[in-house]
Amino acid sequence: MISTQKKAKYNFFDPTPGEAFPVVGKFSKLELKEGQDGPQSDIYNLGYNRYDEAVTDTLAQQMNKIALHTKYVQYFYNGQYMGVKTMREDFGQNMFEEYFGDSDDDYTKIRFQDDYFAPGIVEAGDGDTAILTKVKALATAKNLQEFKRYVDIEDLIKTQILFMFVDTEREIDAVVSNDIANGNGIKMKFNINDTDGAFFNNGGTGTSASALAGGGGTYRYKWNSDAISRNGAGGFFGNFSGNSTVPTAGNLEFKTLVKDQVLQQIGPTSGDFAGADGAPLSVANVRQLILDNQKELDAAYKVDAAFMGARSTMYKDWLTLQTKVQNQVPDRVKFSLDMWTKYGMAHTLQNINVLKTDTGVTLENPNANTDVYYTTDGSDPMGADGVISSKAVKYTPGTFFKQNNTTNNACLHNKQLGSNQRQ
Repeated sequence: MISTQKKAKYNFFDPTPGEAFPVVGKFSKLELKEGQDGPQSDIYNLGYNRYDEAVTDTLAQQMNKIALHTKYVQYFYNGQYMGVKTMREDFGQNMFEEYFGDSDDDYTKIRFQDDYFAPGIVEAGDGDTAILTKVKALATAKNLQEFKRYVDIEDLIKTQILFMFVDTEREIDAVVSNDIANGNGIKMKFNINDTDGAFFNNGGTGTSASALAGGGGTYRYKWNSDAISRNGAGGFFGNFSGNSTVPTAGNLEFKTLVKDQVLQQIGPTSGDFAGADGAPLSVANVRQLILDNQKELDAAYKVDAAFMGARSTMYKDWLTLQTKVQNQVPDRVKFSLDMWTKYGMAHTLQNINVLKTDTGVTLENPNANTDVYYTTDGSDPMGADGVISSKAVKYTPGTFFKQNNTTNNACLHNKQLGSNQRQ
């Protein structure tokens, strides 16, 4: 870790046009990562990849969540070449000071790692333990409206979608403003900390699933056998999702928000199940991102494999594995969509049809056992905890809206399952 009292004012990372959290030009701490992904540290055969950190963090950026910027660097120490490393930002209080202002002392870092994945821990000197205690109490009580005062719900959901998509141990960090209880500062945001082997599938192919040494596992293992991972860091996600295949389990508002993000970040649960065009976690985007990183690393990885590889065939093995990694992506995407559907957190209703004429519109609902609610003031037809808003009006089939009347938002409500779908 690189740490100084003063900030380094230098453009270490290339900016990405349109990103939600543009990279800053000053840094208190940076990290050089290799973990188990380097050709000279071929633990559990993870040395084949090397790009897991950069690909995972880039996907997080594409999902418009706070994420670490990364860059491949060739590292020399006292004149000795040490191989290719991934330079990345350090997710913590200093980073939040640099991105959001205030002092690093105004933030608390919470670690959800290994045995502390469910309970969480604020390590000595990392901030206010009372915040974690309060947030856990609200989650346990399933008080979503108060919980939202402390936690960035959208970031929590995006983190969980990405966490269940990649192969990782249970390691997530969070940072929050100390004064968040008074409505001041930055709500709790999350980052997947350890991504060694994120697309390796533990060397398996097809429908194989494996646990990992530090807890968690491959994407199929997490969904099928790991309730702790399904509950997410601190158990927060499970408190509100219900972590159940029973359709009525969990908080309806929360599950609707998850459905919205699954659709946006992966795609629809229909068609070829390859994800939507342009979606971060679509087959096409993940494959291309992995390929781009492989090409960027190729020459340097070849040198490292020859100079310090764990075995003489390291570079050849690396190239061979890329075909396996690429071939696994379609199952990674389809299985993810299947599981979000199974747990009641993917949109399955057909969209409302808006039938236009020269003078106005009518609405056509192709879904049985559902009602359509709409608003004309721009507000959400879905209210707190998924209850239909008092401002929403139930649509009567055949009602005609004149051209000067605007229906801004609509919501489908499934009367049997109590589920919502907005459009």
